[in-house]
Amino acid sequence: MLSATSRITIPPFSQRADGDDVIIGNPERNCFLAVPPDAAALLRWLADGQTVGEAIAQYEQQYAANPDVEEFLASLEEAGFLDNSPRQDTGATTRGHFSGISVTAARRVCSWPVAGVGALVVIAGLFACVTQPCIVPGPNALVFQHDQLGLAIGVTLTTLITVFFHELAHLIAARAADVPSRMGIGTRLWVLVAETDMSGIWLASRSQRCVAFLAGAALDAVMASGLLLVVFAATRTWIALDTNTLALVRATIFVVFTRLLWQLYLFLPTDVYYVLITLFGCKNLMRDTRAYLLNQLARAAPRIRQTDQSDVPAHEMRVVRWFALVWLGGRMVAFASLFLITLPVLAGYLAMLGRGVSGDEQALRPLLEGPPLVILAVAIQSFGLVAWLRSLVFNRRSV
Repeated sequence: MLSATSRITIPPFSQRADGDDVIIGNPERNCFLAVPPDAAALLRWLADGQTVGEAIAQYEQQYAANPDVEEFLASLEEAGFLDNSPRQDTGATTRGHFSGISVTAARRVCSWPVAGVGALVVIAGLFACVTQPCIVPGPNALVFQHDQLGLAIGVTLTTLITVFFHELAHLIAARAADVPSRMGIGTRLWVLVAETDMSGIWLASRSQRCVAFLAGAALDAVMASGLLLVVFAATRTWIALDTNTLALVRATIFVVFTRLLWQLYLFLPTDVYYVLITLFGCKNLMRDTRAYLLNQLARAAPRIRQTDQSDVPAHEMRVVRWFALVWLGGRMVAFASLFLITLPVLAGYLAMLGRGVSGDEQALRPLLEGPPLVILAVAIQSFGLVAWLRSLVFNRRSV
């Protein structure tokens, strides 16, 4: 029980007005929350050294209401904002990766002239596709008729390079907003993905947030367009490319295309998803959508505990209702592909591996002689499934 003379130790935090709310952030704990302006003011008074009684008196004078300081601090502790709460160990620090990139240099990279050059490249790439549609690669671009191992290694390397630059684009755009960020590996369901932790971007303006979220996809579009222009020039014999190089370029274009398509999977926290919640002013669309769906299910199953969503603004609830259809449809398709395609394929390869380990040398031949990209994809998918299952177990234990 807090006394009126108690002084609360509040860690250093930043704040920024965002619509009707205020975003408060504790960068050291990688925790950012949306709170009402009166709550942000109360927190600021406590951080300035006022006693609980002094802060309550000032709150009553300014807002004509009596705040529940103890409940407010408990909610901040539960969210991980206060020092005596469990730390959100995401690996993010106030320094971040590539901290040598200055804010000035990052802003030059994210300037309108650079964006204009990129737009011209994309327009030229689209023009080339319309002029000569055959330069657009399909899935068969990943089916190599010769030098399979060499080309598979080449595609793997170009994929890693383009993924690195995709994440670097996010990082530089965040740096332009004076926000530190770090690159890492995560999962979206059971799919391994590269990701850039730039949680501090929530303290930036909405336009800066959208730029940071879209930077990776924008660079992907520029890279794909540039490579399409290379293929276009080769088909017009303006430049000479050997067969292997042309196959590698086409395969890389297709990989970048699939990465752009991935951003449209709005039922997962992709770059486009974050842009949408920024534009619609939603604080946590995924969490609110899951709570909404559980509340609908609770009507038929009273044992399910309902979540009070009365604090969710009306305009956000409208977004939640239509996004619930996207979330449900996307998850249904994803899990159908998992159980009907991914798991049977993995089970088949594991069965071959098991027979090979048991002494059946013939069983290992498809693994040793199969297309390298298929084997690599199976291995990556297996790691993704293990990471996803591990996260489910860890989250269950932490509840």
